[in-house]
Amino acid sequence: MIELARGIYYLAGGVNCGILETGDGGCLIVDTGNSDDSGKKLLKACRAKNLEPRAIINTHSHADHYGGNAFLLKHLEIPVYAPIFEESILRYPILEPIYLWSGARAHKELQNRFLLAGASPAKVLNEAGKRKIAGLEIELLEVSGHAHIQFAVKVNDVLFAADAVFGQAILEKHPLSFMVDIQLAREAIETVRASGARIVLPGHGEPTTEIDALCDANVAALERSNQAVLSACFDVGTTPEILARVCAMLEVQMTDLTRYVLNQTAVLAHLTDLEERGLVRHSIVRNVLVWQAVHDL
Repeated sequence: MIELARGIYYLAGGVNCGILETGDGGCLIVDTGNSDDSGKKLLKACRAKNLEPRAIINTHSHADHYGGNAFLLKHLEIPVYAPIFEESILRYPILEPIYLWSGARAHKELQNRFLLAGASPAKVLNEAGKRKIAGLEIELLEVSGHAHIQFAVKVNDVLFAADAVFGQAILEKHPLSFMVDIQLAREAIETVRASGARIVLPGHGEPTTEIDALCDANVAALERSNQAVLSACFDVGTTPEILARVCAMLEVQMTDLTRYVLNQTAVLAHLTDLEERGLVRHSIVRNVLVWQAVHDL
């Protein structure tokens, strides 16, 4: 467990999990990792500091951010909080692989721990703003875009940014970041920039005080993938063809169905953004959905 500021810690891992002292021997947990093992490590880390978890906030409903809930809830009677809409997926986790599979019954290969965690009863966080949870004053900032609704958690001058921004190494490893709404993702980065935080901890990556540099890197990465999708539309193409072209340009390798549907969703988010900005257009040709850059039509 690494200290970011007095009484504010995080447990590093595939997902960074926050541990925030509540001042009465308890703590508030922000995200729980991707498995029972993550939950076990969190509980062990808390108790090593003589802290008893009082509540969990899940910043959004991707399985790698709430996969440790089930273990914690087996051992603790504590509330779970999540943003509106996202809390539905915590209660019914099968919804994530279903929506990634275009609404059909989820392919069995998508029912894995990366997309499907154990169910958690969750209380709804309806809106951003200041509030008290488990006796601790926090501020929730809406940073949607990577997920349909996503909240960052600010405590004093430390911001747990969830997946509004990614660390530099993560951006390099994953040049086509998962997104569902590109314009909201742009706005989320600027919300992090304007948050007034002294330290920002991404959901994936290292904490930093160089917040402008972190935000600039995320803007550049988002626009680079956006431009790749636009370039892929210079010649007419189906959605799978556009996806393949983008992956070739960004040197992304898809070796399983999970990676495929995640990257396909990201590309569709970019195509929606580009069409809303008047840069590409879709059409149905002989029962086939195709895309093309507007200036080539």
